[in-house]
Amino acid sequence: MKVFGKVLLSIVEIIVIVFVVFITTCLLCRNKYGYTVFGKNTLVTIDDHNSAEVKDFNKGDLVIIKAVDYDQVKTGDILYYYDVLNNTYILKKGEVKEKQGNSTSSIYMMKDGSSISQDRMIGKYENQKYKNMGSILNVLGSRFGFLLIVILPVFMLFIYQVYKMIMLLKNNEAK
Repeated sequence: MKVFGKVLLSIVEIIVIVFVVFITTCLLCRNKYGYTVFGKNTLVTIDDHNSAEVKDFNKGDLVIIKAVDYDQVKTGDILYYYDVLNNTYILKKGEVKEKQGNSTSSIYMMKDGSSISQDRMIGKYENQKYKNMGSILNVLGSRFGFLLIVILPVFMLFIYQVYKMIMLLKNNEAK
């Protein structure tokens, strides 16, 4: 039974470490707009600010939007982009009416009359949505959530490892 407990604890330690690495990576890969970007994929959490602007998704959803190159954008495509509302970057979507420029510098004119530069363009939604995962990522990404759900378990694992080392040293001295 003691062996089972040790194996179970080792598995829990590995899961906590993988979890911490993932959450830390999500936080470190945020762009200047506050969204997590992995390569060409942007992880967008639908929150109070975004849910009013993008009605295709529900509050709490995690949406993955893939970046597209200038040559891939056609008139009539639905694109998602960053906009500012009350000094906060939000997600908006629009239908492309016209595009100008090239692959390094371009402007997209949307049907609603807005003009979006390449810098603020996120890309196209390709049916990757995860219900309620956005809320979880928001909690984990907050200072309080990161402290309680990431830092505290790592600290507890550290204390446990120090305890194991002390007990091992004590047992070696007794021999």
